[in-house]
Amino acid sequence: MKLRPVSALLLLGLVLAGCHKVPLEPDTGRIDFGVAHWFANEQVAYVFFSLSERQARLIDPVWQLSWTGTNAAGGVTVHPYTAIDFSQGVYEHSATACGPDRICASYSFPSDGPLTQASLRFLYDKNSPLALELPLSISNHAAGLGADSQSALVYGVFDEANQHVQIRVHNNFGTPEDSQIAAFGMRRRFRITHAALQDVDQATLEQAKDTSGTPLLFPAPFCDPESTGGDGDQIISDGEGWLAESFDKADSAGGVCFTSQLLDKHGAPLPSGKLAGYGRRNPEIRDAPSLTLTTPLKETVQLPLAVEICPDDPAAGAMVDPAFLKYQEYILGFGDRPADICFHIGDETGFATDFATLAAKRLASAKASATDDRDFMFIVLLHEAFSSEFRAVQSAIAESLYALADDEAKKVSPRLVGALVYAGSTLYQPTALQKRYVLWCPQDLADEVLQGSSPLANQNCTTSKASSLDLQVINFVAPLGPFPSLSHYQQYVSDFGDTGLAHSPKLRFLSVPAGVSTVTEQEDTVTYFDNERYVIGPGEAARICRDRADLDLASFRIRPTAQDAGIPGLKIDEINKLWLSDDAAGEYKLGIAWEYPFWGGVSYTGALSGKVMSIVPFQKSFKSYEVLGDPKWSTASWDFGRYVQHCYRYCDHPFFDAAGTYQAQTGWRSYDGLTCPVSTYPKWPGGAPP
Repeated sequence: MKLRPVSALLLLGLVLAGCHKVPLEPDTGRIDFGVAHWFANEQVAYVFFSLSERQARLIDPVWQLSWTGTNAAGGVTVHPYTAIDFSQGVYEHSATACGPDRICASYSFPSDGPLTQASLRFLYDKNSPLALELPLSISNHAAGLGADSQSALVYGVFDEANQHVQIRVHNNFGTPEDSQIAAFGMRRRFRITHAALQDVDQATLEQAKDTSGTPLLFPAPFCDPESTGGDGDQIISDGEGWLAESFDKADSAGGVCFTSQLLDKHGAPLPSGKLAGYGRRNPEIRDAPSLTLTTPLKETVQLPLAVEICPDDPAAGAMVDPAFLKYQEYILGFGDRPADICFHIGDETGFATDFATLAAKRLASAKASATDDRDFMFIVLLHEAFSSEFRAVQSAIAESLYALADDEAKKVSPRLVGALVYAGSTLYQPTALQKRYVLWCPQDLADEVLQGSSPLANQNCTTSKASSLDLQVINFVAPLGPFPSLSHYQQYVSDFGDTGLAHSPKLRFLSVPAGVSTVTEQEDTVTYFDNERYVIGPGEAARICRDRADLDLASFRIRPTAQDAGIPGLKIDEINKLWLSDDAAGEYKLGIAWEYPFWGGVSYTGALSGKVMSIVPFQKSFKSYEVLGDPKWSTASWDFGRYVQHCYRYCDHPFFDAAGTYQAQTGWRSYDGLTCPVSTYPKWPGGAPP
């Protein structure tokens, strides 16, 4: 159907009435960055700017600059917009691509006085009416000898051999940053002359940081920019270059002074004139030489004590399991040893007195017959089946053994160092103090110690996993280890008919003989190794490398050889404070702190029973070793040197990190990181630089 003209016009009017007017905006790029700097020392102004725009639109672009400045007479000069000719800058400049659809550029021009106003204009072509404009942010830098008055900070760094110097230039505009200058297309040249070794003490270097206002020490107030000594006359461009000279490593001077001149693009020096720079030698650091500390452990003399319920006690029948008693005797190596002492239910006080007396007599007899300095270890078999509320007998044994060992702790060897008690259950746990000398077996093991999911594996007396078997598809019962509880032993025998959980057992304990080298320091017992010393020479320093940390490192102690024995040695967290100080030089004893005075365990062959695919019974034997006591003594020797980085010279100087970044803000000695620096040095290219 056709609309009549009136109806069509009416409909058009309704449509137009519903439209909103949207203003048209030009689709153009933008000047996204623009700054200007003026340096009085150089009497040069610098402009850095960038444009975001699609490359296809840049047909014949034109940049224009206007600026207002103070002239030499003190008046104001206004410079209207004039096209920038990049070839006419004080330095070499160009516009370069610095990102997708982004152009960066720079320009420099002479100026007698500071800038008061500056603006940029961009034309898509010289005849285009479409222009982009941006007022520039201006920074004027007054004349002076500090770093803030210099547009470039010139300094030197050495190669790994500390013989060759690379001159580097830090562009000191702030905005843009030094690392961005190359993207803005500016190239500057510097003349470097009269390079010569010069030793400067650390106090003077620190003062120069304050005087110059930069850790790069430029200008270097302790070097003479008018010096005619030294060698070399080279032009450095593009921010860095190597000096042709080689500097004698045998000369202990800590660095090189040189004279620097900033040149325009024609090679003429700028009004800033000659300025002195300095390059510091790298800290001479190496891993410490190997220093092996050999364990001082010696085999202990075992003193066996068997404790059972008295045969005439009415409860004796319920308290004795002959098969388990035989197993206890077997694993401890007691043979058919009769009980040394028995207890009566209800006379726990009398038992406590009798046990303490017996233990003291056994120890005194052992000392009287000792022929060497080997220490003693009580091995106690406690055969019991007490209910959960009865712990008096266990407590009496633990307390007597602790009291004896604690009394012996500060004595010279031979002495009592501790005790192992193998009881029938995990119901009794020694106190925290008693645990220093008394290992009570069995105990409820922590989940992280257990292997597999077997409920039989959760009561024993081991500080490590029973084994490291990979049985894959085998449905197995984990071995109990050498010290099962009575209830677990009975369950195992009932389920598998195997009465020998641990075959060919051998129980052994070792200790550190106590003498002048073993001392008590605060809460720690520390053994200092008699024949090993760490030496730090005058002017040297050393640091502990915490990134190489392990259980051994945390146990080390050091003390100056001449220090009074009553003063505790330094712990690992305290060593660096001394070794990185000016007082580090000296000879140091090395020691290891330990918690338990003994280490040892039981080696055995275990029988692992179970089923393969739930059908075929099997039995498999494996070797194992259950660790008891302080596990750090399981290490036969320690290389203390692997934990230490030693600095032999120039320890206060900055260093290179692993990425090759020069850490000018931080000297090696004052670096407070947990890791020891691993340096990647600039590489001397060899021969004379081009």
